[in-house]
Amino acid sequence: MILFLLWSNSSADPNLHPNNVLDRFDRLYAPLFAQKPPLKLLSYGNLHLVYYQLAVDGWLAPFYQEDELTSVLAINFPLNGHQVLQQRGISVQPTLALPQLARELQAKPENVLGEIAPPMLLFWNDKSTEQSYLLNDGLGHAQLFEYEHNGTIILSNRIFAFPTLNLPLQPVFAEWAVKCCRFFGWFPLNCTGFSQIKFAEPSTLYKWSVNGLVKQRLNVLEKWVQRENMPEADCLELARTSLIDYVKSTQSLFSHASGGLSGGYDSRAVFSTYRHLGLNLNAKVKGPANNYDVILAKQLAEIADFPLRFKQEVELPPESTDWLSHSICASLLWQAGNMVNHKLKTFLPQPTGISSGRVQVMGHAGAIGKPWFARKVKAENCEVGQYEEKITSWVLRKIPKIMLNQQKDNVKNIILDAYQQAETFGVSPEKRLTFFYLFERCRRGESGSQNTQTSLVLSPFLNANFIRAVFSYQGQGIKSHIFHRYIIETNTPDWASIPYEKEMKSVKQKQTNSLAPKTLATDWRQSDNIDYYNQRLYWQHIGRDLLEKSLTQGRYWREIYDPTMNLFNSVNFADELTMLYELEKLLN
Repeated sequence: MILFLLWSNSSADPNLHPNNVLDRFDRLYAPLFAQKPPLKLLSYGNLHLVYYQLAVDGWLAPFYQEDELTSVLAINFPLNGHQVLQQRGISVQPTLALPQLARELQAKPENVLGEIAPPMLLFWNDKSTEQSYLLNDGLGHAQLFEYEHNGTIILSNRIFAFPTLNLPLQPVFAEWAVKCCRFFGWFPLNCTGFSQIKFAEPSTLYKWSVNGLVKQRLNVLEKWVQRENMPEADCLELARTSLIDYVKSTQSLFSHASGGLSGGYDSRAVFSTYRHLGLNLNAKVKGPANNYDVILAKQLAEIADFPLRFKQEVELPPESTDWLSHSICASLLWQAGNMVNHKLKTFLPQPTGISSGRVQVMGHAGAIGKPWFARKVKAENCEVGQYEEKITSWVLRKIPKIMLNQQKDNVKNIILDAYQQAETFGVSPEKRLTFFYLFERCRRGESGSQNTQTSLVLSPFLNANFIRAVFSYQGQGIKSHIFHRYIIETNTPDWASIPYEKEMKSVKQKQTNSLAPKTLATDWRQSDNIDYYNQRLYWQHIGRDLLEKSLTQGRYWREIYDPTMNLFNSVNFADELTMLYELEKLLN
């Protein structure tokens, strides 16, 4: 994993001298690490890139590669890059393919990028022309932030890196209001929560030469989502083979990897693909023995005859107010709010610091092939023309009542703008709810959370052909889990009879007498069946002092929530209120 900051110092400003920036960058981030990784610098003329590279256990391919023509830094490694080169008739060693891939991207960027699986972020220097390039993936899934200052663009995947160039961070409260809505929970559109900073557009090519910076957006995503309808059988098979191709193309990049196997559809489809190919993926499951995920994962592992590692202990938030405050502050410094709100307090639950990562395979992005957002807004059986009305009703129904009226309007308008982006990319009306998941939930929400990890994450669903298969599917909506069931039942028919977590929960709910008395938890460490611990009791007993301090001393929350309302008992919003308080402390 790599943290980086890229800037140009054409004015010879001493504050922007690489040595001074390196020192400030190091002082900012070094305290977060259990063992500080090497801090490195690349300089090409006036262009400078400073970066930390965290070790990844089991990863084999160098992130920096160089030959006589090109030097390359893979900030987000192009996981199927060598496969794309092979498809173009170029034979390369999988772990040393970066220089050749960079040259192909430089020569025919749109064609080559159209086959590379997100996330990817590649920086390279052409030694023959002394020109430098930066290119992100076709979805824009790799975290890349642009800070525009005095007509120049500075780039980083960490927002708090910008102040190391003496650039101010000014919060935009309308954007933080959307982030504070737990039913949404991420910065939409190209918002970041800060003025002058925006999230980069998909497939953007940056080119630096003696004449300065030229920025070009390539039409990659449009070609993935503007599709002619295909027969259902062809869509399903394209989806299945896309996962097979992804797994085969990434297998030579690491010596060992692990993945979480649960009772859900996404992880089962991923493990089904590995089983079909006869490849090993170390399986693990988290939770107590009576958890549905654990019960179902155990059944699947027994049928497949592979070992399953059980993790009953889960990471709990800090048990002291001081360390709770430190954890939230550190998480903001690390990812500036681009992670799930309630997980900020478990970012550094113990005073050990951030350590090296592992190779992890996840079912992340599997919901591209599900009617995820249609279900959220209750639009599965609606006419296309009713989609926007359903989204509006959903927002107004879910928005916190304690929010300022002005911010309620801002939230509604911003989310509707996010939905309407589909039209900009030429998405047909019946596919726009699917596009919303892909471009918003996956590109912004899930990628932000994924980028908080030190592990290198492989997401087999996140590939060009799976996206093409979903957007070629006929009809207004996607049948429930049709892609996942086809993949699992075709690859591993002996798993087809094992139920899924949601099915077991549904049966359990029907069997349970809703009038029966419920046992109230008395210890915050007890699961509340939503999280691995009881959030309400945690804030009532452990985090109470920080919550009260946030309300009495904080100012930012008053820009979002109505100060005339009594919030002292609103533990439901404690994660958001304390996040805003720690953000205010950081910026001041």
